[in-house]
Amino acid sequence: MLSGTFDLFSLAEVLGLIQRAGTSGALVVRGREVDATLFLVAGEFSGGEAADLSGPVADLEALETRMLEVCVAVLRCRAAEFEFLADQTPPWPAALSLPITAILERAGAIAREWPSIMSAVESFESMLERTGSITTESVTLSALGFRVLELVDGRTTIRQLAQRAEASLIVVAPEIRALILAGAVRVLVDSARALATAQAAAVSDQARTPRGVVDVTEAASPGPSGLPSGPSGPPAASPEWATTSVTAATAAADRAPVIENVMPAADPADLARERADLATRAGLSDPGPVPETMARPDADAPAAERAQIVVDRSDLLRMFSGLKEE
Repeated sequence: MLSGTFDLFSLAEVLGLIQRAGTSGALVVRGREVDATLFLVAGEFSGGEAADLSGPVADLEALETRMLEVCVAVLRCRAAEFEFLADQTPPWPAALSLPITAILERAGAIAREWPSIMSAVESFESMLERTGSITTESVTLSALGFRVLELVDGRTTIRQLAQRAEASLIVVAPEIRALILAGAVRVLVDSARALATAQAAAVSDQARTPRGVVDVTEAASPGPSGLPSGPSGPPAASPEWATTSVTAATAAADRAPVIENVMPAADPADLARERADLATRAGLSDPGPVPETMARPDADAPAAERAQIVVDRSDLLRMFSGLKEE
């Protein structure tokens, strides 16, 4: 069983290793934002599931859309672990397959643009209206983009447009952003909804403000030392300022990350040669940087029930090269 984290290897690297090995199985991803599974056969996508996305697909176009949806969700996940389970197949018939590279490139582009997409559309419940013109010299639309433009009527939400176009929001949203940037459509502003959104954002910001931290920038101006000073003199003479500083420092200490003890790694020259050899066997041109430290194993920790997460690139390369040889 191969396992690791996306801090160690990116999704593209992991899928590239599986593709070059030409193996079959399931890449299981567990993260804070998403749990997903990508099924592969002979190094190609054969299915995927994430959240409520699951089950068989009708044709290659539907399979491409499914894999885009799953890959975008995984790429947008900030931290995740993965396990590759060799020879595991989907719990449904999966006779179709698609190459990894093209789908992953498109999914990567959508994931990178997603913050800009959401900034442009505001919400998938937003409604659009056609402007009757464009503000750019030209605009290039796909067949889906033209279909979406025809469906815009000023009364239909973006989510409903995707449903009427019989397409996923993952592929419709970039088309709508292109239409908005070209000036062909605009988002209808609902003043009541905008006010509610602003109020919700203010409440959320207030809830995220750490307790015990006082903003003194409005109550006092910086003194000669760069610290706030009040009418009674410098901050050192003020019990209230001292109490606030101690409280803030205590809160910051509580939030400080716990650093694990580490031990020196093996001889760097030997390690570099071994990693270069493993990368060549796995089909990679670059084995990555040699780590300067290695985590110290905890002898008192109970044995994990699931596979151990690999924390070094060379270990993962070794396992993938072994898989390739099998």
